[in-house]
Amino acid sequence: MDRGSRKYISLRIFQSMKSSVFCVASSLLVALAISPKAEAHGMRILTGVDLPTFIETTGIDDFVAPTPETFSNYESVWVVGIDRATFIATGEDTGGRYSLAEFYVPPQAGAPAHIHRRENEWFYITDGELSFKMDDQVINATPGTLIYGPKDHAHTFMNLGTDPATMLNVWLPSGIEEFFREIGDPVTLTDPFTPPLPPNIPKLLAAAPKYGLEFLPPGNNPTPVPEPSASLVILGFAALVAISIRKGQHKPLSNTVIVDTTYLNKTAEVAVMAQV
Repeated sequence: MDRGSRKYISLRIFQSMKSSVFCVASSLLVALAISPKAEAHGMRILTGVDLPTFIETTGIDDFVAPTPETFSNYESVWVVGIDRATFIATGEDTGGRYSLAEFYVPPQAGAPAHIHRRENEWFYITDGELSFKMDDQVINATPGTLIYGPKDHAHTFMNLGTDPATMLNVWLPSGIEEFFREIGDPVTLTDPFTPPLPPNIPKLLAAAPKYGLEFLPPGNNPTPVPEPSASLVILGFAALVAISIRKGQHKPLSNTVIVDTTYLNKTAEVAVMAQV
């Protein structure tokens, strides 16, 4: 075989290998667009959920919720002087898999807009009504409503009514309870219904970064975490094909562009939402 023939065969093999890499990479991109992770979809909502379904859906172990008679058996703190968190299961109990707490939310109380960078969160309403906002989605949640809030998405909730509301919160994995312990005030058994206002906002903002939490100023409209788009991937695929046809060969995928969402710096203005 002469030198020219060997060069021709080598070139054909090289082009075939590039074509194979191109097809595999394109298939992976399309698969990513069609089947993105659940965390990229924002808030998910289920209604009419009973307690056994809540346990099965969230993947937690069976438990016994606190009652007025057993309340003293659980650790309980006021979070930012507004909401009462009663720990039913912590990381010590679950091997770090999850944390579970009952939240008591007085009228006109709630949580300022914030983002969890470490854990996903479930909210299960057991009494009263709470208004939730996850990115640009808003829902009025009543008993039996189960809401999934993935990490890296801004969310907030408020009790806009005149009666208290309660919910069960699950965090996957555990760890957020240490934040509540650090910023919280112990609940006195003599008066478990009166929060110790005003909240200590500087303490809240100072502790948040240690636990992967980011609090947002009132009125800030955070941009949702970018998620794969099937239409964008298909358009990109078509562009690559057009380029390869024009130049007579497939271009290898060389650079991945990562979109970084930047949020405003945390400020003490969050107190406006907390001190309602």
